[in-house]
Amino acid sequence: MTDYFIRDVQALFYAKDMIPKIRELSAPLFTHTMLTNFSYLRFNKDGTVLNLTSEEKWIEFRFTEKIKYKILFQDYLPNAKYNVPYVYLWPNNTTDRLLGALHEYNIWNGCNIYIANPDHIEVFSFASSIENDGTQNFCMNNLDLLKMFILCIKEQILNLPGVNRKTNHVSTELILPAPSIDQKQSINHFDNFYTQDKPRRIHFNEDFYLTLKEMECCAYLMRGMSIKSIAQATNLSPRTVESHINKAKLRANCSSKKILIDYIHSNKWIFESFLSSK
Repeated sequence: MTDYFIRDVQALFYAKDMIPKIRELSAPLFTHTMLTNFSYLRFNKDGTVLNLTSEEKWIEFRFTEKIKYKILFQDYLPNAKYNVPYVYLWPNNTTDRLLGALHEYNIWNGCNIYIANPDHIEVFSFASSIENDGTQNFCMNNLDLLKMFILCIKEQILNLPGVNRKTNHVSTELILPAPSIDQKQSINHFDNFYTQDKPRRIHFNEDFYLTLKEMECCAYLMRGMSIKSIAQATNLSPRTVESHINKAKLRANCSSKKILIDYIHSNKWIFESFLSSK
């Protein structure tokens, strides 16, 4: 089997080049919480892996020691639904080669939030040090904060130069199991959480995004409210509300409001991370 750490060394160079940006994006989290390490991984259907991290020594060590990529939560994926975030807490198992290497580099007490999609799985990995044994409890008690962080940085990660270039991904032998399809779910309204860091656009995937106002109008639309009622609730004119909803329909390639509502229902977690009942 080909040694992909030698073959795909360009992926290491790219990850190291992106470290200052990942650290910049992670700075609010590192400043205000006990978290000290963040990584973003995207496991693609074709077996390639994008690995971005805030820790340069760790990514160098991984390539030098050839710590192969693996999906720690592999056994849970067949029951996962698309576009729904799941939490996986790292087990205290230093005999596992990957976990043992992370422990050796004092990256420990980790928590992964993973989101399955038809053609890839995104992993947002949060960790601290060995000494901070309360990190996993912190993550479980602050999932809304972590989800908000994910939404705030996702657009910026998607817009990084070279992020989709295959030479910047590691080609592995991993095969992704197929998760189940998500079901319709309900949505709430806007939460004033982490206000200073809210992005102007919320990306549902690489091709579809909504502005905050469009999200707000769509959330009310899903409650069955009329354009006039939405206008009153948002302090916008009916024409502006209609414009926001039409733009959302156009970007989502939906021919009707009903289809748009069905589409947004499948991304419940994004709305729930930004929205809460008034």
